[in-house]
Amino acid sequence: ITVLDQLRAREGKGGADRFAASRVQVLSLSRLAWYLLRDTPALQRPRLSKIGLTMLVAKVVQDHAAELQLFASEAQQPGFIQKLTDQLTELANANVSADDLTALLRQAQHDDNAGINQAWLAKIHDVELIYHAYEERVQGKFMGNTELYQQLAQFLQSQPTAKRMHFFIDRFAQFTPGEQQVIDAMILNGASTTVSFVLDRGYPDQTHPDQSELPGSTDLFYPAAMQRRRKCVLLKPVFRSLFLLLPQLAPRRIEYF
Repeated sequence: ITVLDQLRAREGKGGADRFAASRVQVLSLSRLAWYLLRDTPALQRPRLSKIGLTMLVAKVVQDHAAELQLFASEAQQPGFIQKLTDQLTELANANVSADDLTALLRQAQHDDNAGINQAWLAKIHDVELIYHAYEERVQGKFMGNTELYQQLAQFLQSQPTAKRMHFFIDRFAQFTPGEQQVIDAMILNGASTTVSFVLDRGYPDQTHPDQSELPGSTDLFYPAAMQRRRKCVLLKPVFRSLFLLLPQLAPRRIEYF
């Protein structure tokens, strides 16, 4: 609604005038994937809801209860399955596979470190075991966010229609690896991409040219500053402008190239 109000104002129409824009969509990244991929074979696979994922994880834990070292006694605790499901979802969104956990576990077990936390090892063992079984039941049967974003990035990279699309990305402080892949594909293949970050100043900007300067890691603006610097460094050849949103001030356009 806010976008339509601003477009109406740009067209010089009053608040009482009817206004519509058929070529403007305000979407989340997952909704954008559905909008662009809805007729492709990849999106015909069912997607598991959050409740469905929780039920699947509960079934995996039940089937492997005898093999669990730490979670067998905790599985019956209220909220445990939900927290475990959230953890597996975060691992998938971060592009961390069950094989990655297996490699981590083997390295920890073979390290000559008598002081290693045995409870931590038991937890990694259980998460790795459950994650492998979870992946086996999901892969090829259900569409998750990680694969969804991969399909969307491939669409943007390969379809000529993407070169006629203009993207506006607003108020993100950080992205998952899958989201990063999509944003990079937008910038490299779209007609234009505008990204806004909420910061106290530019990192860098005209008065602070040091490329390595960042706010402290505990600073409120650190995640957004890291994202902005990454975009400037990795995508500088195609980036024409960014928007820096200063708190309690009007947006200010920062020209770089």
